Amino acid sequence: MKISLISLVIASVMLITSNLHAQKKNVLDYYKMLEVSQEYKITKTGEKYQTVGITEEPFDVTVDFKNGYIEIKDEGTGGGTLFYQVVLYRKSDGSALIAMTSQVFDGVSVGCEIDFFEEKDGKLVSKTSKYFPGKDYFIEKFPKILSTDEKEVLGDVVNPVYDLPQNGLTINIMYQVKSHVGKENKKQFDLQQRLLKMGPVFLKWKFNKVTDQFEIVNS
Repeated sequence: MKISLISLVIASVMLITSNLHAQKKNVLDYYKMLEVSQEYKITKTGEKYQTVGITEEPFDVTVDFKNGYIEIKDEGTGGGTLFYQVVLYRKSDGSALIAMTSQVFDGVSVGCEIDFFEEKDGKLVSKTSKYFPGKDYFIEKFPKILSTDEKEVLGDVVNPVYDLPQNGLTINIMYQVKSHVGKENKKQFDLQQRLLKMGPVFLKWKFNKVTDQFEIVNS
């Protein structure tokens, strides 16, 4: 019994120590543990933070230590823009949850991916499947009233784009209307035209620091 109690105390102390150590790391420390940091190495020049992109010319990036936020916008040579966001969330036990978005804008539409990571043994491990319910989930949660026919083709007409917060806990999800929808599919084309007239549609997805999960909240 004494041995079990001692083991429990030791394990608790190790967990607390691990979490305290993790809290010492800031968003830039965690960024350096991501693969994207090998392509876009962030350095400090005077009071600015910079990286080097496709053109091999340095450009400024946003490194917000207070809010745990990093933003990189590489406009390249004008043929498209690469856009990265990294946010440091703190879970209820003080450990880190890293969210990252990767966007590619080709001048017409935006392709967007979102990933999540947790730290384990000094490395970041992908936990995307734990936190991200998948694109189809957000298609189903489209916040506007649609007919049955429109719901059937919505996934072919819109694409969720995830915008991480520099302030607060809420990820804004914008439903981008796809431009390449032909008239040959009347249902898709009619819905596309309706959504374009409707204007931007957003959904708020907020991190709950009690449950350590994201949940949809009212606008």
